[in-house]
Amino acid sequence: MFSTARALVDRLCAAGHIAYFAGGCVRDLVRGQVPKDIDIATDARPEEVQKIFRRTYAVGLHFGVIVVLENNLQFEVATFRADGAYLDGRRPAEVHFSSPEEDARRRDFTINGMFFDPPNDAVIDFVGGRRDLSARLVRAIGDPAQRFEEDRLRLLRAVRFATVLDFEIEAATWEAIVRAAETIGEISAERIREELVRIFLTLLALDARRCEAIQYYAQWSKALKAELTPVSSWRRAKRSVSGNSSVKPSIAMNRPRPVVKLA
Repeated sequence: MFSTARALVDRLCAAGHIAYFAGGCVRDLVRGQVPKDIDIATDARPEEVQKIFRRTYAVGLHFGVIVVLENNLQFEVATFRADGAYLDGRRPAEVHFSSPEEDARRRDFTINGMFFDPPNDAVIDFVGGRRDLSARLVRAIGDPAQRFEEDRLRLLRAVRFATVLDFEIEAATWEAIVRAAETIGEISAERIREELVRIFLTLLALDARRCEAIQYYAQWSKALKAELTPVSSWRRAKRSVSGNSSVKPSIAMNRPRPVVKLA
């Protein structure tokens, strides 16, 4: 996958454009891990991307996102952008194409806001992502309250990243999460469920007694006035999973108050 993504960057550069790996894949590369997928950010407009690559389709043309099909793999190629106002707590009403730095500063957390320049083997970091990776911190880019007001799902994403990476949540970011916790009901139960399942599956794969992230989740849920299964249930579920039984997380969502349990 890396070599194919690198070839796509090379083709964009050969056509006179700037192109970098972007987002979570850069976080994984800096940590010495193999990314599950690679996204590409570029100054090429969507119509230019479609001219450069033969097999493409638009998944978010309004947001400048084109999927490129190459070597039986799919890559999202997005034009650098800055976001307009968020009116629904999920996505911007409008965007305008911009610079790499502006694109980085619109993203959620510093650890996800870096770029990687493959031809020069260089990490481009406008937001302090490398510093926070070294410090094992999940920190919102810019004003945390604004980041969470823009997209309420980021409240759960912060907890998920702390869980998956075994990081701490930076103090100001955590305070903003607690203050905004009850607004999670403004987004769909389906989006909440998807994030919770990813958190739960990670917790089941870890020793909950040593997982600091479960403390974040418990505190966040308390702020939301949710009912939590005790930690002992996580341990029982973990043992059941180890024994190959059919244990899986199930979530019943009743806005504005989620009820979370293992079944």
